[in-house]
Amino acid sequence: MPIGCLGDTAFATSCQEAAQLLARLGSATPLPPTTLDLRGPDWHLSGVLDQRTSAGLLWYHTGKLRTQDLITAWIAHLAENTSNGPSETRAVGYDRSVRFQPVSEAAEILADLADGYRDGLTRPLPLFLHTSHAYCKPVSKATKSDPLTRARQTWDGGD
Repeated sequence: MPIGCLGDTAFATSCQEAAQLLARLGSATPLPPTTLDLRGPDWHLSGVLDQRTSAGLLWYHTGKLRTQDLITAWIAHLAENTSNGPSETRAVGYDRSVRFQPVSEAAEILADLADGYRDGLTRPLPLFLHTSHAYCKPVSKATKSDPLTRARQTWDGGD
């Protein structure tokens, strides 16, 4: 942080953002971490889910939620739903909070993602993170734009 008045202003802004993030996080009771050991016919996912709370997974980012943050939270959500049963996940950032509902076919979706990952190790995949996310966003009442138009605008740099 800068020194002097600029530093004081930057610190005050950081404190305000942190307070807003804490308010968004809520007061769910933390649960002990879960060790993952998920296996498919030709894939294996292991690790630890340590963002577990009484209200489901709580994934947060100390900044604005980015598309890659949502993907990370989504994969953790699928792993939680596969290993511990149906639950919600919240991804929280300074700018917004996104809630993933329980998924009954989480294991099948994880298997599809593993297949895509394996394909990506053998050849380039035509996956464009921000354009794909723009396509998948729900239509808001304010914009009323269709998914393909939003994707084209993002692709052209008019996000």
